[in-house]
Amino acid sequence: MTDSIVRHGSTDSPERAAIMLCIQRIKPLIFPLWVSILFIIIAENILNGTIPNVFFTIAHILPECFLLTRTGLRVDINPPVWYLSAMYLSMLPLSYLLFKKNHFTLYIFAPLISVHLFGYLCYANDFSFEGTYFSYVVMFEIVRAVCGLSFGICAWVLSQKIQEIAQKYYIHFWLAIMEVLLYFLYFYVWFLAQENVLIMSVQLVLPIMLAITFSGESRLSHIFTFSWMKFFAPLSRSIYLNHWVANIIVAKLFADKNYLFCLATLICITLASCLLNYFLVFCIKKCMVSLKIKYLKR
Repeated sequence: MTDSIVRHGSTDSPERAAIMLCIQRIKPLIFPLWVSILFIIIAENILNGTIPNVFFTIAHILPECFLLTRTGLRVDINPPVWYLSAMYLSMLPLSYLLFKKNHFTLYIFAPLISVHLFGYLCYANDFSFEGTYFSYVVMFEIVRAVCGLSFGICAWVLSQKIQEIAQKYYIHFWLAIMEVLLYFLYFYVWFLAQENVLIMSVQLVLPIMLAITFSGESRLSHIFTFSWMKFFAPLSRSIYLNHWVANIIVAKLFADKNYLFCLATLICITLASCLLNYFLVFCIKKCMVSLKIKYLKR
């Protein structure tokens, strides 16, 4: 996301083209997610024998349908929808700001806002990733989105600086060593630490790791240059946006089953949801293209 807004917000192209490009990349994802949400609602009410409540539940989740998930109305039918909230409500203003005030955004706004919001999130929410006490103006997901995107902008700037330095000095070997050490530190703390403060603290290493990796100057960065790596981005995004559907279904239907059975079922339903998502996105894109062609012919 950050790479997209920085690249297209930093060029001399019209701001409308940059913003429309962001919208075109993510709008086909919205309808499949709404279908998933409605499927969960209908299935849950059928299982509970409360079919008349389907419409009440649909009304209750309207904030999520309009990309305002976790804004005080914590229904959490499909929490990953916050990802789209981040892109629509945070990515587009940042794109515009990058176009209008490029250097200010890259070197002043993004570093200051990322660190300050990160500190605010840590202390206001007891060093947790869940924004239980956030609502109204300081909507947790929006604050987290602006914080993450701003850190991403900082990582992008740092990666550009690494590329400039690497052209003058032979530091590829040392970058690879630093990259390995930082990844080891990050995942060691992430998986083994039992304290929220440690887990949140090590997040500050993440922008540096990403800057080294995606600068392309580290020896290890060449792993990401293989053509087949490009398929992992949409795949991981699809799994993230659809796994909650499987989680709800397994929790409702197979709560009494053993762990391995539930895990296997969770994987199968997630994959089925991803396939449905790909099919719907494909159909929507085809319809959009055909409608655009018809409109241009007129």
